[in-house]
Amino acid sequence: MHMSMKCLVFAVITIIPQVVGTAGSADLEHCRAWQESQAVAARLAAMGTPPTHIRIMQARYLDLVRAEAGLEKTSLLGLGFDNGQWTPILDDIGLYLIVPWLAHRLGLSIGFAYDLFLICLIVISFVSGMIGFLALTPDRWPRLVAVAAVLLVSLLAFRIGDVYIVLGMIPVALVPWILLAIRSGAWLSLTTVGVISGAVAGPGDFVRRGSGTILLIFFTIALALNKNLRPKARLLGVAGAAISLAIIWAASMHLVAERNTFLRAHTSNASHLRFRHPFWHPLYVGFGYAKNDQVPAYLDEVGVARVCSETLSADYLSQDYERVLRNATEQLVRDHPGVVFRNLFDKILVVVLFILICGNIGWIAVFRRPAVWPIDLAFYAAITVNSLYGLLVIPYANYLFGLISYSALFGATSVMLAAERAKTPSHNWPSQLSSLRQT
Repeated sequence: MHMSMKCLVFAVITIIPQVVGTAGSADLEHCRAWQESQAVAARLAAMGTPPTHIRIMQARYLDLVRAEAGLEKTSLLGLGFDNGQWTPILDDIGLYLIVPWLAHRLGLSIGFAYDLFLICLIVISFVSGMIGFLALTPDRWPRLVAVAAVLLVSLLAFRIGDVYIVLGMIPVALVPWILLAIRSGAWLSLTTVGVISGAVAGPGDFVRRGSGTILLIFFTIALALNKNLRPKARLLGVAGAAISLAIIWAASMHLVAERNTFLRAHTSNASHLRFRHPFWHPLYVGFGYAKNDQVPAYLDEVGVARVCSETLSADYLSQDYERVLRNATEQLVRDHPGVVFRNLFDKILVVVLFILICGNIGWIAVFRRPAVWPIDLAFYAAITVNSLYGLLVIPYANYLFGLISYSALFGATSVMLAAERAKTPSHNWPSQLSSLRQT
């Protein structure tokens, strides 16, 4: 999360004193977490807008620059170097493995390599999704709906930017092919799609946590609940996904282990290696989505000020910092449940609106066809898990891009199933019909 300097000044002048006043007196100027967070904010403000065409958080771009410097000095990926100090890159590490490697191997600037990586991801996913849906149904109307869904999600990806693109484009690339493999019922098709899904899910999770896992949840449910598929085909599909995921994961963790070995030998700050992506910080400040006096705004400074009201010695986003916000969140739930329920209610409304809009006519089609439970439940599970990003933190489009994508794909799939039902009342998914293109 980051903000303009105007928002920062506004937070300091109005919101932070309010938080400090309600949580207890705290001298922010002598609070380590506050000092560190303000130093980061000042560094990002001085850096200016990142020189990329696809948007990226300033903090993430700064880490890319550090990772590029570390790669040039050591030939190790995922290692940052800044102002003479070695630091690990730990948040969504896949981006810092891939983009600096591209820049180094192709002689590109880090900004251009970042754009190239995400543009290629969007284009390849778009082409894959389009071909998959066209192969899935020969009917003109379902094809038009599918083309519109894939196109709109892909165009939105350019607007969303950053690592959030992965949340939405992975399903665009692979969901149509998963459906096609299930329809064919052939063990070879299911195994192939499973291997590819696992191989994509591994790097996907490294670039944006959860993006690959949610795809595998979709794939596993769609196969496991489908009694029309032979047990052997289902087993081979899931096994192929698991094996390829394990191989990719092991290779990625090997790179991380090499980086950590170097850091242990060249830095005395072992806390860097114990850092984990903050959970309680975004969760706590997320309660500022609905207006209230306890968490007055969705701003990083609100969380920092709350920590400073308890302790002046915690480092920004450290384990001690997270522990304070965990206790603050538990206290908020216990003492002010109205704030929690109001936030949850407002967030649910926004999430449901996203689902209805992005699924559009697909939700109407649901009532014009019998339920296809393996496929429907796979989509519902993927949409539900993706909704947690918005419910637990804040329902912005970038956090919910996976939900947007799965909802749009569900809409297109539902229209296709309804059209086939109208043509062939006895249609039984996923059996092949002569009216469908065979693979």
